[in-house]
Amino acid sequence: MTGVMVTIVRRAAARGEIPTADVPDRVLTAPTNLLRHGMLFTREPVAESTLTSLVDDVFLPLVRVT
Repeated sequence: MTGVMVTIVRRAAARGEIPTADVPDRVLTAPTNLLRHGMLFTREPVAESTLTSLVDDVFLPLVRVT
Protein backbone atom coordinates (compact mmCIF):
# COMPACT_ATOMS: atom_id res chain seq x y z
CA MET A 1 0.00 0.00 0.00
CA THR A 2 2.91 2.33 0.56
CA GLY A 3 3.63 2.37 -3.18
CA VAL A 4 0.16 3.69 -3.94
CA MET A 5 0.48 6.36 -1.27
CA VAL A 6 3.90 7.40 -2.59
CA THR A 7 2.35 7.96 -6.02
CA ILE A 8 -0.52 9.97 -4.52
CA VAL A 9 1.84 12.13 -2.47
CA ARG A 10 4.21 12.74 -5.39
CA ARG A 11 1.33 13.87 -7.57
CA ALA A 12 -0.02 16.12 -4.81
CA ALA A 13 3.43 17.70 -4.39
CA ALA A 14 3.75 18.20 -8.15
CA ARG A 15 0.39 20.02 -8.13
CA GLY A 16 1.53 22.18 -5.21
CA GLU A 17 -1.10 20.79 -2.84
CA ILE A 18 1.54 19.75 -0.30
CA PRO A 19 5.05 21.17 0.17
CA THR A 20 7.07 17.99 -0.50
CA ALA A 21 6.77 14.36 -1.51
CA ASP A 22 9.39 13.43 1.10
CA VAL A 23 7.00 11.94 3.66
CA PRO A 24 7.91 9.34 6.29
CA ASP A 25 6.52 5.84 5.77
CA ARG A 26 4.62 6.05 9.08
CA VAL A 27 2.70 9.06 7.73
CA LEU A 28 2.07 7.36 4.39
CA THR A 29 0.53 4.32 6.07
CA ALA A 30 -1.43 6.17 8.78
CA PRO A 31 -4.69 6.59 6.82
CA THR A 32 -4.91 2.97 5.69
CA ASN A 33 -3.90 1.67 9.11
CA LEU A 34 -6.61 3.73 10.81
CA LEU A 35 -9.15 2.67 8.21
CA ARG A 36 -8.27 -1.00 8.63
CA HIS A 37 -8.40 -0.68 12.41
CA GLY A 38 -11.89 0.83 12.26
CA MET A 39 -13.16 -1.79 9.85
CA LEU A 40 -11.82 -4.70 11.88
CA PHE A 41 -13.12 -3.51 15.23
CA THR A 42 -16.53 -2.16 14.23
CA ARG A 43 -17.27 -4.65 11.43
CA GLU A 44 -19.48 -2.00 9.86
CA PRO A 45 -19.25 -0.20 6.53
CA VAL A 46 -17.01 2.85 6.58
CA ALA A 47 -18.98 6.08 6.39
CA GLU A 48 -17.99 8.67 3.82
CA SER A 49 -17.54 11.15 6.66
CA THR A 50 -14.94 8.83 8.19
CA LEU A 51 -12.95 8.75 4.96
CA THR A 52 -13.17 12.52 4.66
CA SER A 53 -11.99 12.91 8.25
CA LEU A 54 -9.04 10.56 7.71
CA VAL A 55 -7.87 12.68 4.81
CA ASP A 56 -8.73 16.17 6.08
CA ASP A 57 -8.12 15.79 9.82
CA VAL A 58 -5.31 13.22 9.93
CA PHE A 59 -3.39 12.81 6.67
CA LEU A 60 -3.25 16.34 5.22
CA PRO A 61 -2.12 18.00 8.46
CA LEU A 62 0.67 15.43 8.72
CA VAL A 63 1.96 15.89 5.18
CA ARG A 64 1.72 19.67 5.29
CA VAL A 65 4.12 19.93 8.23
CA THR A 66 6.53 17.23 7.08
